[in-house]
Amino acid sequence: AKLKPLNPIEPMPTNMIAAAIASEIQRKKVEEEFDLLFSMSEDLLYVAGIDGMLKRLNPAFVSTFGYQEQELLAIPFLQLVYPEDLERSQRVFNKIAMGQSISNFEFRLITKAGEIVWLNVTTTALPGNDLFFCVAKDLTEKKKAEEQLIMYSNRISNILESIADGFLTVDHTWNVVYWNREAERMFRIVSDDIIGGTIWQLCQDARPGTSLYDKMVQAMSDKRPVVFEEHFGAYGLWAEVSVFPSDEGLSVYVKDITDRKNTYQKL
Repeated sequence: AKLKPLNPIEPMPTNMIAAAIASEIQRKKVEEEFDLLFSMSEDLLYVAGIDGMLKRLNPAFVSTFGYQEQELLAIPFLQLVYPEDLERSQRVFNKIAMGQSISNFEFRLITKAGEIVWLNVTTTALPGNDLFFCVAKDLTEKKKAEEQLIMYSNRISNILESIADGFLTVDHTWNVVYWNREAERMFRIVSDDIIGGTIWQLCQDARPGTSLYDKMVQAMSDKRPVVFEEHFGAYGLWAEVSVFPSDEGLSVYVKDITDRKNTYQKL
């Protein structure tokens, strides 16, 4: 039998070769741009696998935690998580391992020096290779400022609860925002029953032309402190009322002068 000659391999058309080269050049350009963004970002960027190991870290991530990069790549990621956040972090990781993307998950990690770092993390699954890309913002300083603000607020609250005067604050719509223990005693109204209600609950007769109403409105409109005496007949109370305006509304100190008034009337 006569053998048929093999068909020579037809060369790839020039336009296809050019398109392939252009595609490769574009791919490399995108990779270079990504590498530059990855290395220069101030955010903490990392790639992790569903096996729980870190795969790639940017310099911001490495410097934040104080480890060498190779040390971090050898540590299971959850091993860095603060113990109190471990359970919920494991639940989130399980969702990521199933291909879900996670947005704005806040949790704490521990640095090599034992310090706590707060992160807000958003993840995106990378299809086809069991990896996910993460962008993390360091919230540590923000969280510290919030904790200090809470401590300061608690300290002020403790002072206001311990003073001998009734103290309350109202906003610009005359709703009670704060009501201390002494105010509870004076007016026999617990804070839960008046916070959110109006200051005029203290005196049902308060209306334009009455001392309480006019003085309070004066302080609010003129943004100047006023001090006056007021008789709260429904509570058997004479009080010296000091009102101080602020950007948030009014701060009101109520000093019980009932005994002084009774003594004066007896003279």
